[in-house]
Amino acid sequence: MVLAGKLVQKTFPGRPNYESIAEGDEPETHFYLVLKNKVCVDADAKGDGVNFPQAGINLVQLVLDEEGYRQLKPSLGKSVKLSGQLFAAHTAHHHATLLMNKVSIVDSSDLRRKK
Repeated sequence: MVLAGKLVQKTFPGRPNYESIAEGDEPETHFYLVLKNKVCVDADAKGDGVNFPQAGINLVQLVLDEEGYRQLKPSLGKSVKLSGQLFAAHTAHHHATLLMNKVSIVDSSDLRRKK
């Protein structure tokens, strides 16, 4: 799946209660793609991870390793086009209803200018 949007970093409360960083929950910071256009996804018949239809999605949490964060960091706050595999949130660490792993950059004019 290829999605386009603005790459942002967001922090949400994590363990132990997933309610409030100010009240002692650990901060969980990840990269997210704020989509240029809302998307709808169907349940994946192959069982790849989107197990129910979702409509009007405008925020996708990116599941990245250290190298993935390093590659995308220069594009924070900028428009990018990313490809990857979508799956539905299924743990308290998932702060968007839709997530993307196996992320790679398809297009980023901002990245091309910096090389």
